[in-house]
Amino acid sequence: MVSLDFLKTVDLLKGLDQDQLASIQGECEEKKYLRGKKFFGEGEEAKDLWIVVEGRIDLCFELPGRTPPEIVTISSISAGESFGWSSFVPPYKYRYSAYGSGDFCTVLRVSKESLIRLFENDFTMGYRVMTNLGEIMSGQFKQLQESATVPAYAKVKIKVHMATCG
Repeated sequence: MVSLDFLKTVDLLKGLDQDQLASIQGECEEKKYLRGKKFFGEGEEAKDLWIVVEGRIDLCFELPGRTPPEIVTISSISAGESFGWSSFVPPYKYRYSAYGSGDFCTVLRVSKESLIRLFENDFTMGYRVMTNLGEIMSGQFKQLQESATVPAYAKVKIKVHMATCG
């Protein structure tokens, strides 16, 4: 079982007291995965929130019209960070696919239904978690905005190779 000290450091759970963290701890299911494991796919029903305990998760999408499909990584999530926030936002479908990207990773899975039940019993907990969610999403939008302002040519690498005649 994951420790309360670890849960205290999770981005989505910051500011919760010991009792609130203990109630969430009881709803966590720990899972271990190997590299390349797909947690969920883009467009699937969002039923769970995930927390990375160890390793790294890549959030990706497939570029349309490519055969074979080209998978592009949008963001990487590491220990103490959460993903699967779409479970709290209509239409409750995952916006990206999530894959394990390290050799192995350990995650906590918490069902949306159990969290909602906890929030209904403790409005303060629900408010704090949703406030943290807003901050996380705001940071993601800022990161996306910053990456969009980098000119396309700044990512281009040109290599010049000399042949024997050159």
